[in-house]
Amino acid sequence: MTVTLLQGIIRGILYGFSRCEPGSDIKIQIRRREETIWRDYAFVSDNPDAVQSTLYAATRSADGVAVRAVDRSGRIVDFR
Repeated sequence: MTVTLLQGIIRGILYGFSRCEPGSDIKIQIRRREETIWRDYAFVSDNPDAVQSTLYAATRSADGVAVRAVDRSGRIVDFR
């Protein structure tokens, strides 16, 4: 991982966790576009605004990454 990517992920995690609520239902996952393994990035409530803002923060904080939101059953809610 490059330093820029790592810094972006850390910034995004801090932003995402600042919007988390206890018992969050949606998991935000991130991966580099050339990788196949998704990593947990943040957990947010199922509020659409919280999901959208965290996805936006993740895509803006690191270049060359794919981001998705997954519910508790593993169904993809959103993808960028």
